[in-house]
Order: sequence, then structure tokens, then C-alpha cells
Amino acid sequence: MKKVIVHKFTVADVYDLEIYSKGVLYEFEQSEKGKWVKDNTTRIVTEKTFNPSVGAYTVCVRAEFNEQDAMFFLLKWGNS
Repeated sequence: MKKVIVHKFTVADVYDLEIYSKGVLYEFEQSEKGKWVKDNTTRIVTEKTFNPSVGAYTVCVRAEFNEQDAMFFLLKWGNS
């Protein structure tokens, strides 16, 4: 299995990180890329980390693929 970052975004100065990130993640899930990931992955993990030097959160969505699907994803969309 290969882990790939399939979506990544930065959030700064929001009142509620959970509410804001849910909207962005929903938009990703409805995109062509998001639908393909959902259909072809064995596991999806969302990680939120705070970067104090810029005062913002980085939200990463990582997915586990078999080797063939990981290669297809990287060739079509690159590493986000």
C-alpha cells in the first residue's frame, strides 16, 4: 500500500476550524478527483496541524492506494 497526499489546504484566522474545513472537504469529495479517490482507496485520513510561525492550520487528506492506483493518481493529478 502506498500513502499519497490527495488534497491539502491552509486555514488561517477562522472562528471554527472544524466547520470551515468540513465545507472545503465536502467540495473536494464532490470533485472528479475526490470521487475517484473515494472509489479507489482503501483508507482516507484527514490530518490537521498548526504552524505557529504563520498562525495557520494545514489540513492534509491522505489516502492509501495499491501501487497501480497510486501511480494512476500521481500521473493524473500529481502529489497535492
